[in-house]
Amino acid sequence: MISVCLSSSYCGELFDYILKHHYLQENEAKRLFAQLISGVHYMHQKHIVHRDLKLENLLLSKDRDIIITDFGFANRFKLEHQDLMVTSCGSPCYAAPELVISDDENIHYVGTAVDIWSCGVILFAMLCGYLPFDDDPNNPQGTNIHLLYKYIINTPLELPSSMSEEAKDLLKRMLISSLVGRIS
Repeated sequence: MISVCLSSSYCGELFDYILKHHYLQENEAKRLFAQLISGVHYMHQKHIVHRDLKLENLLLSKDRDIIITDFGFANRFKLEHQDLMVTSCGSPCYAAPELVISDDENIHYVGTAVDIWSCGVILFAMLCGYLPFDDDPNNPQGTNIHLLYKYIINTPLELPSSMSEEAKDLLKRMLISSLVGRIS
């Protein structure tokens, strides 16, 4: 069954909210991130992966609560098939390394792990005000997708010293290239 919810009781995208405030204080980011992870966990329990989680697909309600939107790339998975997906989709700056390591169009990946990577990119953006893999000097506008993907794969995660140790630890577990080490 597919349900559609139309609502005009939101206050814009999380992307615009972060732009306006430059970044979020850790307490506010923690509250919003907990809501995001709760929503993603619920989807995964229902065997649904979003596959396009990004700041622009997260709206804020009047009470500044997260609303996950745009399920156009969402897909159902079966546990007996270990939730492997084939179609590479989503937004490049939020793409997990396993989506970009190959030019093979039939690469198989774990959909839930891709959602977790995207959540890590979102948390990083909330805390820092910019995306973690969006500053390649060889591709300053991010227009060359292949250079962007190469940058995501080869660039170690750099975390600001001002970030709390707890936030750093969580991001290091979410934005890890290895599926084995990535938190789920």
